[in-house]
Amino acid sequence: MRKVYLKKGTAVALFIIIALALVLRFSFVLYKLHDFKIGGDARNYLLMSRQLVDDGIYGYWYDGLPYGGSPGISNARVTPTYPLFLSSVYAIFNDPYRQITAVRIIQALTGGIISPLLAFLLMRKLSGRDDGAVIAAFFVAIYPSYIYSTTQILTEVISLATMLLYFYFTALGFKEKKTYAHLLAGGAFAVQILVRPAMLPLFVIPFIYGWFTWFKRDRRAVVKIFVLSVIGFTVVMLPWWVRNYVTLNRVVLTAEAAGNPLLSGTYPYMRDVAKDAPDSIKGNSDLQTEFAKKRIIEGFTTQPLLYFKWYTVGKIQFMFKLPWLPGISTLRMHDVFIHYFILALGVIGGAAAFVRSVTGRVVVIYAVLFLGLYLMFVPENRYAYQLIFFLIMGASYLLCLMRDVIGKRLLGKT
Repeated sequence: MRKVYLKKGTAVALFIIIALALVLRFSFVLYKLHDFKIGGDARNYLLMSRQLVDDGIYGYWYDGLPYGGSPGISNARVTPTYPLFLSSVYAIFNDPYRQITAVRIIQALTGGIISPLLAFLLMRKLSGRDDGAVIAAFFVAIYPSYIYSTTQILTEVISLATMLLYFYFTALGFKEKKTYAHLLAGGAFAVQILVRPAMLPLFVIPFIYGWFTWFKRDRRAVVKIFVLSVIGFTVVMLPWWVRNYVTLNRVVLTAEAAGNPLLSGTYPYMRDVAKDAPDSIKGNSDLQTEFAKKRIIEGFTTQPLLYFKWYTVGKIQFMFKLPWLPGISTLRMHDVFIHYFILALGVIGGAAAFVRSVTGRVVVIYAVLFLGLYLMFVPENRYAYQLIFFLIMGASYLLCLMRDVIGKRLLGKT
């Protein structure tokens, strides 16, 4: 078995980056230490977690909204990983204020240690070099949304960590032909889906890619690793599927609250959102989905240019124009600079990687497909949270490429 060692300089750099990430996150946690004003989805998650501990009922509802369901009723509006995490913390402390503080501390540790470390390991596995991996970890450490999200009672911090874990096991399986890694990747993918279900349609992408590249001389190997991934995925997902069938008497693969964001995303440039929606569909995800489909078909039929622009450039502008800065009352220029710096380098680096390497092509294709899934729904800069990491990968690749080109020119002159 090949042993992999870190060079001393790399280890020191990684240690400093993780320390920096922790300082930035815990500084913001301290800044928000006595701020317990929780609203929107975060409040709903908290109420849901406390209901689960106090009453044993798993049900998400929209507090204060007349069409958002009611407390005390089981449902599958949201996937269970984050609610169970919140419930576990509440069960230990049995105090709502201590629960919020403990969750913020755990998320600061997750975002400050696990995410930069996984970013480093992933980039190192994909590129085979330390410098790009260190740069990726550094960008994860300092990106504003990744810092400020620590105090939010939302899925973002956990979703980034689980996504990176899935990517790492997938890269390990394909790069080093480790079959056990595909079993772990399937399980990690399931955990990611149970945090945020958006990636589910992308499950087959690595295997389609492998069919035509790494395993093209042994197609049975692709079938084998696909089966292993499905097994890992199924084992983790099965309790959720069984619970839904037993409790709700119906099959629910992920969650049932996609109708509202799908419908909201059908209004070009977010004008007159839901003004034409009948009261009969409010609070009903299935009816909202059907109404959204009708609006999409009608929109592309009667105003094709407007809807094409909205579902491409328009929504991308909404998602990436500014960084998501939760908990910050004023726009900070250094946050915007870091956002656009990573954005610009990431796009250029992604294009360069697509042209220059096979691995780069699959990463870019995956990123574009992932973005396409989000473009179906309401565009918010919060939803760019996971997508930013693909830009971080592109930025890291470009900086390494620039270093190589400059280094070769300097060596050539000497």
